[in-house]
Amino acid sequence: MAASVLNSRDLHWKFIKALDKKGRPILRKVLYLGTITKPDTTHLLDYLKDLPPESSANYVKVAGKYRRFNATQSETIRNDPSYENFDITLLVLCILLACENVAEFQDSAWYTEGPELENCIYVIKRKRNDAMHQIVSMTHVQLMDKISELREIFKQTLREAHKRYPAHFTSTELNVDIQDVDMMLDEISNEIISQEDLVTLCSRMLLYDLEPLCRRELLGNYQSMKNINPVSFITGVILKLDVSHIFTDMEIDHLHHRHQTAFDPIQERWISNIVSYRNFFVEVERSLGTSHQGIRVVMLEGLAGAGKTTMIRLMVKQWCDIEGTIAILDTYQVVLHVMALSPSTQNFEDLIQCSLPDSFLKYRSLLKPLLTQCKVLILVDGFDEATASMIQMLTDIICHQENHNITIVCTSRPERSETFHGLVTSCGPHLKVIYTRIKGVPVNKRVELIEKTHKQMKQETGSGVDTKLVVQQLQDLVKSEHYRLPLNITLAVYVCDQEPGILKANATQTELYTHTFRLSKLKLVKERLIKYPEVLVMSEKQRYDRIEEWYNVMDREQFLALSKDKLILPEDAIERLREKSRLLNLPEEEMLGTFLSLKSITPKDPQYSAPHKGLQEFCSARHVMRTLLSEKGPHSVREILRQAGGDLIRYQNMLNHVVGLIHHQPQQQLQRLPEKVVTEVITLLAESGVRNREQWLDLIIETNASHSVLTEIGTQFKTGDDFRSAIEVNDSWVHTYIKLLPVLPTSWVNAQVSTHLQQLVPYLVNHTVVVDDDNIYDLLTHLPRPSRLAATINKRNITCQDPVLTLLGNHKYTNLQLWHEFRHPCTTNPATHHILQKSSVWDEGLRGFSGQLSEVVRDRQLNSTTLTNLDLSVASNDMAIDLTSLLHTLTHLKCLSIHVTVDVSPEIVTALPNSCEVKLYLSDVSADITDWAVDMTTALAPTTLHRYGMTHFPRSTLNQEGWTNLITSLAKHKVRVKEVIYVPLEIITDEQRRELSQLTKTKLGAMLVR
Repeated sequence: MAASVLNSRDLHWKFIKALDKKGRPILRKVLYLGTITKPDTTHLLDYLKDLPPESSANYVKVAGKYRRFNATQSETIRNDPSYENFDITLLVLCILLACENVAEFQDSAWYTEGPELENCIYVIKRKRNDAMHQIVSMTHVQLMDKISELREIFKQTLREAHKRYPAHFTSTELNVDIQDVDMMLDEISNEIISQEDLVTLCSRMLLYDLEPLCRRELLGNYQSMKNINPVSFITGVILKLDVSHIFTDMEIDHLHHRHQTAFDPIQERWISNIVSYRNFFVEVERSLGTSHQGIRVVMLEGLAGAGKTTMIRLMVKQWCDIEGTIAILDTYQVVLHVMALSPSTQNFEDLIQCSLPDSFLKYRSLLKPLLTQCKVLILVDGFDEATASMIQMLTDIICHQENHNITIVCTSRPERSETFHGLVTSCGPHLKVIYTRIKGVPVNKRVELIEKTHKQMKQETGSGVDTKLVVQQLQDLVKSEHYRLPLNITLAVYVCDQEPGILKANATQTELYTHTFRLSKLKLVKERLIKYPEVLVMSEKQRYDRIEEWYNVMDREQFLALSKDKLILPEDAIERLREKSRLLNLPEEEMLGTFLSLKSITPKDPQYSAPHKGLQEFCSARHVMRTLLSEKGPHSVREILRQAGGDLIRYQNMLNHVVGLIHHQPQQQLQRLPEKVVTEVITLLAESGVRNREQWLDLIIETNASHSVLTEIGTQFKTGDDFRSAIEVNDSWVHTYIKLLPVLPTSWVNAQVSTHLQQLVPYLVNHTVVVDDDNIYDLLTHLPRPSRLAATINKRNITCQDPVLTLLGNHKYTNLQLWHEFRHPCTTNPATHHILQKSSVWDEGLRGFSGQLSEVVRDRQLNSTTLTNLDLSVASNDMAIDLTSLLHTLTHLKCLSIHVTVDVSPEIVTALPNSCEVKLYLSDVSADITDWAVDMTTALAPTTLHRYGMTHFPRSTLNQEGWTNLITSLAKHKVRVKEVIYVPLEIITDEQRRELSQLTKTKLGAMLVR
């Protein structure tokens, strides 16, 4: 806030400080006296629930909405049994509801002027409301008069409290408190108001003005970036494709978790269910929490053209408009937007000043302290292009602004995710981080995007092509995975508008880009250059040849810029392009504008960049291809990149284009390429960090499954050998996997397809097929018998009449997980155990088994040399005896989970082995059988340190007291848990969980999760 404004209202701030600094302690005193029987450690909500019917407190007398506190008030009460942080409004409400011996709600004592305690409290609240809702200037004499009024009302409140509660508020205490009123009000009258006082006392008032000001500033910035313009280099005009008008939907995947030290997208595994962009922040807060303080960081990664920048711009627009389709975005009070290549932001203060110049001018040094009381969202676009100063700024926010409530969303291409992971890991393990991936436009929304984009284009170009014709020509093409990228759909719409029918139904991304650049050159030859006399005298062939020669230089300059990780071309590159234009007698500005975008211009400093990073990479790939085919060379892609310099990561997407261009070369050109060039490029891709399966699949599509590409990718493709890392085949990728699976080594394959299953099945025979609830009938019906399966069945309780029982018995298994039987054991043999009697089930040698211990499992003698993962439920004493003998034979176990029911006696069981990770499940634990749970946990505890990996208590009905007793008893028996204790979600509240978590950490060394 500007200094002149502060100076004119300092006296008003002083009055507010006097009202707050002494009014709150006095009201807190009244509340304490009126709830004198409340224990110091009990918060007021619990105290009110336990009030006896004979209590005189109004809480007992009223019902419904009059007894309610809002969510914020309830949280404050729960966190503060001492009332220390209650504001005046909450204190008055608590006095009204909780205090003994005060007037009822509608009693006139509250509102009738007089010396009564109720009216004194009402007057303090009214003065607080008047001061906070209306800022007024006042003279020093007026301030003294107002403070004199406060002095009298404060003293009168204390006198009346003494009369009302004399047993607990003596005359001596009264005199001390009255003297304290005089002393504090005198001090405030004479002191100078400080910045800290302003933020503490007047933050609500200041924030009420700050939020709309921030919206206006950000909306002003949005006006300059709301239009996307990826095809201006073809059209020669600036297309104004408004983000908010053409946006349809985006698919976003979320990562299950992150490792603290090593980063591997395959091992992390993306969640398979899609989150719409509308629920992006819902998922973020679900994963990272909604605490009022701390830094939360979200990586939103995506391929070039996937819509990362578009998504960020949409967030900006919808926050500015307040009403939008992105859920809970409006709960952020301040949003800051910055491009990661910005060179001028080195810390949080710089970001504030650059993003909110008007707010900074108005509030100055108050702005940053005010932001500590705001929910702030920082949108950082293009982390993969981040400058050193931007990295410094992010480090400053993450490491040094812990007292703020900040969520940072960074966009980046996948190849820079590891750099981002290194940054956040270096800031400490306390940081809350989630990785998300924007995949692009879902299949069912692509036609809508075509329609919206073409209608916007027609408005700008005046095209007469019917939008329905464009949709008709592209609706099959855009089903391909390449067209999940909004950039590719935009380019396809324009190419189809200009040359209907040119794009075939199976056109690859390389073909699309090739058509795009051919169309750009054609526009130059036939339209854009003929207005220049020096060009008009040339023949059409001469124009085309000279344009091609100029583009060759431009490709080289784009490659050199890419080698330095720059989208903006340096001045010497622009000069070389100008010089080439002059040598070829082509107009300089027109030629520069034919591909480059003018990012900023001053009389002395024009800056040009490629229209999009993906297009820059395609130009660079053309330069590499041209070099490989030239006589001069180098004739090695690795050597070309070595000479240019820079790490391989920056060339990753370019190398994809190189493979695509190789595949689309005429046969005569292919013969001139070096041998093993495909092998070299794919090896370079692997070295550059390509690990994500979809990146390899994109490459297969790009080359129409070229045999040489398939063979090389087969050596690099990350296969899976367990449920978590299994290859997932869905409808989008089924045709690609049909071509890839034959060249892959034996792997686990999870086929979740609704179409083309019969075509896929023959290619699964050499692999381990994952069977689950979703695909069990379809797969088991079509697979040849016996096939090698890894079955995980969660939801179904299979009965003897279930036809799936017969189907399951016709195959052999590497893993068999019957989770229903593990979670809900019974005292008889489950129906599924009839299939276990078939010898074929065991032929492969089970690596993992989950289910119920039965005679069949015992008699079959699980293979001790292959079995590494075992999950068994035990529902009787006989089974418990069998368990002991069985475990002695299993010497290669790595993970063991045991589920024990209350029917098993602790005296029967023996300690579980020390040689593997052990998890224990005790179900249906109630207060009546807590002793049994303690005895069973102690009896089964591995002898070394009595330590479990995890313990679970499914379907338990214990309350907070019960959990406290259980945890304390386990600690007395020296039981320890390495990681987590799981308790049912609905049993305890968040606050109880926090208290129990601390107890669990102290007593057992584990986290408690509900």
